Amino acid sequence: MKRFVLLVVIVGVAWYGWKHYRDLKSAPQDVAVIENHASNSLQRVRLIAGGGTYVRDEIASGASATIPFPVAGDGELRLVWQVQGRQGEFNWAGGQVTSGPLRSRHHLDVSDDGGVVWSSERIASATGQ
Repeated sequence: MKRFVLLVVIVGVAWYGWKHYRDLKSAPQDVAVIENHASNSLQRVRLIAGGGTYVRDEIASGASATIPFPVAGDGELRLVWQVQGRQGEFNWAGGQVTSGPLRSRHHLDVSDDGGVVWSSERIASATGQ
C-alpha cells in the first residue's frame, strides 16, 4: 500500500511538472522599450542589462523595440548604437536594474543628438500585488 501511495505521488508531481513546465522554467523578466525619436534609423543597437547583451539590427525613425530580459543581478543599463548616415558609435550608461522580486519596464528615448532619456515603472505582477 505504501508503494502504491508513493507511486501516485510521483505520478502526480510528474504530471504537474509536465503541464506547468513553461511556468516553472521561465524566470520573471524586466522589459526595455527603446524608442527612436531621431530623424534617422538606429542600427546595431545593443542593450547591456541584467548580465546579458540583447541586439536589434535596426530601429526605424519613430519606431520602438521591446526587449524582455532576465535580471541576474543588480546593475546598470547600457545602450550602444549607430545612426544611419553618421560616423561613429553612440554610448549611453545609466538607469538601474535590480534582481529583486519586483519587475520593471525601462523606457529609453533616443534623440537626434545621441542623448537618452531613461525612465522606469513597475510591472504589475500576475497576482495583482
